[in-house]
Amino acid sequence: MGYIYRYTDLDDNIIKYVGIVWSDNRSLLQRIDEHFTYDKWCYERQWKIEYLEIDNKTDCEGLEGHFISLYNTFNWYNRRKSNWGISTIYSQIDFEWKELSYIPKDFKIKKRNHSRLVKTDALHTEEEIKAVIDYFQKEISKCCSLKRETTARRNLTMFICAINLGLQSSDFCKLTWDVFYDEKWEWRKNMDFIQEKTHHIKKVGKKKIFIWNTEVKVILETWLQWVQLSEKILLNDYIFFTPNNRHIDVSTWEQIMGKAAKAVGINRIIGTRGLRKTMGNRYYKAAKDKTAALVELNEYFGHTNLRATMIYIGLEQEKI
Repeated sequence: MGYIYRYTDLDDNIIKYVGIVWSDNRSLLQRIDEHFTYDKWCYERQWKIEYLEIDNKTDCEGLEGHFISLYNTFNWYNRRKSNWGISTIYSQIDFEWKELSYIPKDFKIKKRNHSRLVKTDALHTEEEIKAVIDYFQKEISKCCSLKRETTARRNLTMFICAINLGLQSSDFCKLTWDVFYDEKWEWRKNMDFIQEKTHHIKKVGKKKIFIWNTEVKVILETWLQWVQLSEKILLNDYIFFTPNNRHIDVSTWEQIMGKAAKAVGINRIIGTRGLRKTMGNRYYKAAKDKTAALVELNEYFGHTNLRATMIYIGLEQEKI
């Protein structure tokens, strides 16, 4: 008997690891224990673990390659595995995953010993948001070179866009100008946007209607005017670029936000996910019809139920 198992990150509902284990070697529970003991990616996050029972060892190995490609987990924690390709045969089968309701031994102790396990949090008040904006503006005023000022202005633009757009950080960091502007460099009303995490769906991805508000338009127009002073900008250029003209990576953006939060006295971990949660928190609080807003956010974030959305945007925490 063999098992295919997968880990879904409860913070963003993305499947990030697929593995197999054969009962001749060790049990499924023993393998899960090993992950939580030795793999840093595993013990520093909250996961939903699901599995399939497979009778044939060959099928087990084939399914592992299929699901790694299907979920793009080689971009996450299956990094030693290559993109083997999605099987046309397995794609036609409706697999019934079983959830593993099991907490590895001593996991609660490990949680206390690893501070990075703390979940990211939203910015809950406009005062906190203003404090971070003020920090980025002060960083701009301290710059003594064009290169540093461009980076500082980019960081301010990213923050304001992030708390208004609520995109996954992997999508956000790769935004290009043609998402917002048409061929005549005029603002689009909206855009069909395909999230990177859904690219496995029908090999194309799941479309969402992507809209933006005045705050986003103002800050992006300001940023565009600034970068156009020194170079010609094309529609397919990255909006948030580095000095070598590549898009900023998620880990760099994470570090920038961590430094900003610490500088203004916010002791909670905000990170990049926290900005996505901030967007949801602000949207809900500004809405006249709270129920309708919660339903809209639930659909936007792709959560399975409304309570998951309430927890995600920090409403449950604010009640405590």
